[in-house]
Amino acid sequence: MDDIEEKLSLDRSKLVAMALLLGCDYLPKGVPGVGMDKAMKLMKVYTDSGVDALHRFATWKRIDEGRLLNPIDR
Repeated sequence: MDDIEEKLSLDRSKLVAMALLLGCDYLPKGVPGVGMDKAMKLMKVYTDSGVDALHRFATWKRIDEGRLLNPIDR
């Protein structure tokens, strides 16, 4: 684990977040349109801004889909 964290700057929490983005038992197909490069960039942005990725994902899960739509599309 230390090698992964040192070489990729990914701790356990970020590895779990990467698995969710790329595909795992909980989300087998991952997030459409997100590959390794985008996932790594997102983890870097979160790391640089001090955001916990798993907490952020949980926040997204609670957002009402209606709030995500453009008012014109409703």
